[in-house]
Amino acid sequence: MDFYHDFLEEADIQKGDIVDVASDISSIKAFLEKKGVQFLPSKLLDALQEKVGDEGTLLVRTFNWDFCHGVPFHYRKTVGQTGLLGNIALRRPDFKRTRHPLYSWAVWGKDQEYLCSMNNKRSFGPETPWGYFETNNAKMLRLGDTKTTGFTFHHHIEQELCVPYRYEKTFSGTYIDELGNSSVREYSMFVRDLGKKIVNNEDEQYRRTRQTGVLHEWLYQGEVPAFTVSCPEIYRLIRNDLTSGLAENWVHVEDL
Repeated sequence: MDFYHDFLEEADIQKGDIVDVASDISSIKAFLEKKGVQFLPSKLLDALQEKVGDEGTLLVRTFNWDFCHGVPFHYRKTVGQTGLLGNIALRRPDFKRTRHPLYSWAVWGKDQEYLCSMNNKRSFGPETPWGYFETNNAKMLRLGDTKTTGFTFHHHIEQELCVPYRYEKTFSGTYIDELGNSSVREYSMFVRDLGKKIVNNEDEQYRRTRQTGVLHEWLYQGEVPAFTVSCPEIYRLIRNDLTSGLAENWVHVEDL
């Protein structure tokens, strides 16, 4: 068995699963370099595809927030700001990109067409991929540095609950679609209220998720960290924390 399949052997992923991948591949690359082996990201994508199988769906994050700052979004040319793996996936013909200019994924598998046909204007909500994760028992897979959990998912829940320290803001800009057609479009994001000081303690959020047992963690050969977590399980945990006040341990809000 090669590294890529061996690395994923302990992952709590089965055939037919829906998997949202977030990665920091620096620790993987460093591990392989010490062994004199070149890291080939596309082989990791191949191994992930084999892990979920033809009945599964694989999504690799290609988020980019430049549209919020007036930069045109180009469906085919705008690169992701969330890691190398997503940009490698965008170059492959077997992956297809979802349409939202802020929160997009490179998608492969059974639900590719469904996800890539979404025309959601909002970043979060039941009509977005985040809502799809919640209702379809998806799993998040974090590869590499797990000190930051990658739980962008909690913004989806914050919006559902209309937390007072964020609000929905609409951004307008140039959008170039998959056919090269340019138009002015509007998309929204649930953004921070700049009148409040918000401190996200990701270490505490990570400790909380570990404490409750919702994370399935492993450390490959004692060096490369990774975990999986069920979206419905993390949804219930975060929602409970936000409604009960426990979230104050990992998100602290003060008026400026």
